[in-house]
Amino acid sequence: MVDVLRRVCASSKGCRWTWYLEADGADRCALFLARAGKRNHKHTQELVTLVGNAADMQFREFPNKKTLAKFLAVVYRVDARFTWLGICGR
Repeated sequence: MVDVLRRVCASSKGCRWTWYLEADGADRCALFLARAGKRNHKHTQELVTLVGNAADMQFREFPNKKTLAKFLAVVYRVDARFTWLGICGR
């Protein structure tokens, strides 16, 4: 499912998502955590950490931990204010 999400973002013109994968190594992990540290509480929802188990202590310092199922439930919601011509949600 993550591969599908990445392909959609890569093929979508103007996609603002940036991916930091565990397989990318410690440098990318540090970059993600540094970026998360710069966010104030109001904007931490912009960062998502996909985990297999939200209680996994290995990811305790990561923000906004979600399982894939919970992430998909959230990402399906459309914010009509930011859609083209605001036509969604009417």
